[in-house]
Amino acid sequence: MRDGRQDWVLPAIIAVIVALLGVLGIVGWLIVKDSSDAVADPAAASSALTSAPSTPETVTVTPPVTVTETQTPPPATEPTRTESGAGGWYAQLGAFNDRSNADAAAAQHGAVVRPGYIVGSSSTWVVVIPVASESAAESVCSGYGSGACYVRYSGE
Repeated sequence: MRDGRQDWVLPAIIAVIVALLGVLGIVGWLIVKDSSDAVADPAAASSALTSAPSTPETVTVTPPVTVTETQTPPPATEPTRTESGAGGWYAQLGAFNDRSNADAAAAQHGAVVRPGYIVGSSSTWVVVIPVASESAAESVCSGYGSGACYVRYSGE
């Protein structure tokens, strides 16, 4: 032992100082790295934004386009029994896109097959019973037991 100190004290103090310097170096490096990734002061950013010149934008507005679809009625290959009721009223018993199904339904009910556009149907063929008035069409529909029956008017 020299002068009352032990031989290990000086190396221990130097090791502690080196360790503290290492820790402080790492903390300092983290602070610098964190500040370089951080966003600038919002007040500084807003003043930078307000000082930039504004450029007007041109917006072109195009009105919507309406497309109208015109449906051409199918060729008139109607059966010979196509007479309409005197008042243009019908009892509609069915609507079909297949002519053979419409003919079968018409034969079953004693009705006629008409093009759907005549009575405002989106189907190609409708099975109808022409009558003279709305009340007569309602009477036919009330006696029609199977399926739906609709009272229709055609201004033909």
